[in-house]
Amino acid sequence: MLKYNDKSYIKEIILESPKYFLPLAAFFLLISTAATNIFLILTITTSVIIFLRKRNYQIFFDEKIIKYSLLIYILLILSVFYTIGEHYEVTNLLKKYIKFLYIPIIFYYISIFKNENLIANYFIKGSCLILFLSYLKYFSVLDFQGFYAFLDNLNIATIKSKIIFDKTGVFQNYLTQGIIFSFLSFISFVFARKSGSFLLYIISVLSFINIMFLNDSRTAYILVLTLLAIILIKYLKINKFLSLIGTACICLTITLTNIGDNFYERVIRINTDIEMMANNNFDSSLGKRYLWLQSGFNNIKSKPIFGYGVGSYKSKINEYISSNNINIDSSLVVTNNPHNEFVSLSSQIGLFGLLFFIMFLISLFKKRENNFIVYGVFTTVVISSLFNSAFYDNILGIFLIIIISLSFQKVK
Repeated sequence: MLKYNDKSYIKEIILESPKYFLPLAAFFLLISTAATNIFLILTITTSVIIFLRKRNYQIFFDEKIIKYSLLIYILLILSVFYTIGEHYEVTNLLKKYIKFLYIPIIFYYISIFKNENLIANYFIKGSCLILFLSYLKYFSVLDFQGFYAFLDNLNIATIKSKIIFDKTGVFQNYLTQGIIFSFLSFISFVFARKSGSFLLYIISVLSFINIMFLNDSRTAYILVLTLLAIILIKYLKINKFLSLIGTACICLTITLTNIGDNFYERVIRINTDIEMMANNNFDSSLGKRYLWLQSGFNNIKSKPIFGYGVGSYKSKINEYISSNNINIDSSLVVTNNPHNEFVSLSSQIGLFGLLFFIMFLISLFKKRENNFIVYGVFTTVVISSLFNSAFYDNILGIFLIIIISLSFQKVK
């Protein structure tokens, strides 16, 4: 039999547990898609229940970014009435872009529980675990193929072959992992500056090295260099000695190990892709992105105001490939994911929707005055959206809406 105090303790745990839902979602971002989705759903459900009880409608008018995120999703819903997309594609896209609807809900959740520091700390801890495993995988310290087979045999997780044979990807693809590691490097440095934690400085440097010389994502490469530039602009004059030490450590690591070979291979690969495009061969990463971009421009020209409707990009890229007699396997490029959020949204909801998305980004940037982390959040969202359909992706999109919501809080 439980005593009265035991019951009170259990009740307190139950009442406190929702505070940990979003931190746990942030912790599992790179570890488990299933766990991340479960804790995100618990976060959304809890927030909606509290909102319906308190009826605090003022939140939807406090921040402009909330208005624009809602307007983007409303436009996507309204475009159902004129879309040329197939029924399945329409439903699928509405599910993927529901993340715009989650932004005000998560913002409300954080404003209620005041757990922004907890979320940031859980994110760093979960990402650090994968960062450590990523190095072990790259240097073949552990048998990851055996580990993946063990998880599969126990029906815990089935890892995609693309991840199994990737040099650094642990549980997520190298693109998502690279973007998250880029932000990890940035936020760890910012937190280290505030707390003086030497461990956080090490995490920041190790994340940077992982992306620059181990990871294959060009998007992450661009992002981490941009974030580094932001850090140097703010802190270089304050502590030149620390910057010199960091630079020396990176150069020493490159000189004494073989990780510089990966960087050289990527430079060669980019040059090869450009040569292939010059010969009208688009069967490469850059070549496919070029086709998706060109198709997007055509979509804006032919239907500029409201676009072709939600889930329509797949039909339009297929039409573009056929009408221009482009010699490429259509299965490689015919998709609803043009790997560019600006192209994706403008094709589906036109310049009207694109304007809302740009205003969404501007509203985010304006928050930089009270929170330096916003510089990193804004840069991460913009670069991710330029080179990927960021909110279309599951884990990458969840990561973005979490850090966007955090940027409107005062993370200490």
